[in-house]
Order: sequence, then C-alpha cells, then structure tokens
Amino acid sequence: MRFANLLAVGLAVSLFGCVGSGIGNKIDSCAPGDDCSCDQIGNCELTCTGPGCNFECGGTGNCIFTCDQGGCTVSATGQTNASIACAGGGCTMNCSNTGTCTITDCNENCSCHSASVQAVCSEHDQANSCSGGADGGC
Repeated sequence: MRFANLLAVGLAVSLFGCVGSGIGNKIDSCAPGDDCSCDQIGNCELTCTGPGCNFECGGTGNCIFTCDQGGCTVSATGQTNASIACAGGGCTMNCSNTGTCTITDCNENCSCHSASVQAVCSEHDQANSCSGGADGGC
C-alpha cells in the first residue's frame, strides 16, 4: 500500500509539474510594464494593450507580437523567429536569435538590428532601418 501511495504522489507531481513548464502555444495580451515574454517551446502571440511594451522572445519557436499604439521593443534570443506588427510606429527589434526578425505595418521610425550572424532582419517598408547580421541584416 505504501508503494502505491508514493507512486500516486509521484505521478501527480510529474503531471501537475508540467502545467507551467512552457511547452505549447500561448496567446495573450500584456500591458506596458508587465512581463511580456515568450520563453517556451512552441508558438507565442502577445498583443500590447497600450504604447511601449517590452517584448522578449526566447526559447524555441515563433513569437508574434502586435503593438497597435507603437513604441514597443522586441529582444529576440534563442532558436526563434520573431515578428512585430507596429501600426503605431516607433518600434525597435534587437535580434541575437538564430532565426528571423520581421517588422510589419510600421509607417515610420521602426528599426531592426541583428546582433548575430544567423539572425536576419526584414521590414516591409523602406522608410525604416535594418542593420547588422552576416549580410547587413536585411
């Protein structure tokens, strides 16, 4: 009987221990000043509820950020692809990840800097800037 109790407790701990382990997909919103990070295995989509969120993209997978009011920053690390839709303008991406960094829907004052040889920045508006990376980053 004692072995069965230990086995049941061990099984419960292993099952419930996985709930917050960061594996799977995440879709959420965050406010400026809150923890706006995606550090998991899987896909992560976060929407900023105001201007100026600081998004962090780590782990393994894809990070998709939305910043309708502008002024957001993205720090991408790990084995990730990161993108931000920045309708409000003034967004910045700093990429040292092994994947891509993409800024979309930005009309002005957005920039993407690739700090690693692997990361490649791209933007869909020539009025914005890209720098760094193996081939100039863009």
